[in-house]
Parts: sequence; structure tokens; C-alpha cells
Amino acid sequence: MRVCPTGATYQTATYTAVNPRVCIACKLCMMVCPFGAIHISSIQVNSRRKPAAVKCDLCVDREDGPACIAACPTRAISLAHPREVMNEAIQDSAQRYLAAIQAQDRAANAVNPTAEGTSL
Repeated sequence: MRVCPTGATYQTATYTAVNPRVCIACKLCMMVCPFGAIHISSIQVNSRRKPAAVKCDLCVDREDGPACIAACPTRAISLAHPREVMNEAIQDSAQRYLAAIQAQDRAANAVNPTAEGTSL
């Protein structure tokens, strides 16, 4: 994030990360995070405790992905990538639009069976 005065908060290819060793706990990243995913916590650095910003890193070092997803007993948690979510939303919207047009054609044909329906 550009707001971080020390560069402790930075962007990777897949997520926003925080380097707590560099963090000065100014809380600017907390204020601008649109998801509320960053908080200040006390961490251990060089055998002393200090406040620093912390954030989920999606278990980047774990081959099977985030542990919370695997541990959720009801499978209520899933990992969704923004592009995938947008593509699914676009497809769903297009399908609903086509279904509405087809329903209008069927309704028009039911009222006037001799009329031709609109073509797509």
C-alpha cells in the first residue's frame, strides 16, 4: 500500500502483505484497508515485543492453501479470486437476462398465438 510510510505494507502478485519487522504501527494501513483485514497486534521481534500491523497471508507457505478453509467443519469458507467472482457474476447476469427475454416471448405467444416471438 502506498500509504505506509515505512513500506511495511506491500502488494504481491496475489495479495497485500505486511512486514511486521518494518512496521511502526501508525495504523494508516488499517484506515485505508477496504476489507478491515489489517489490525495492530503485539509481536515478538528480536526477543522483544512491539506493536505492528498484522494481516492474514492466506497461508502462502502452505501447499494446500489457507488452513482456515481446510479446518472449517461446515465448508462455509472458500477462497475466491476477484476475476473468477466477476466472471461468474457476468455469466449469471447474462443467463438471467436471456431467461427473462425467453419468458417475455412465451408470454407474448400465449396472449397472441399467431404472432411470432422476438428472436434473439
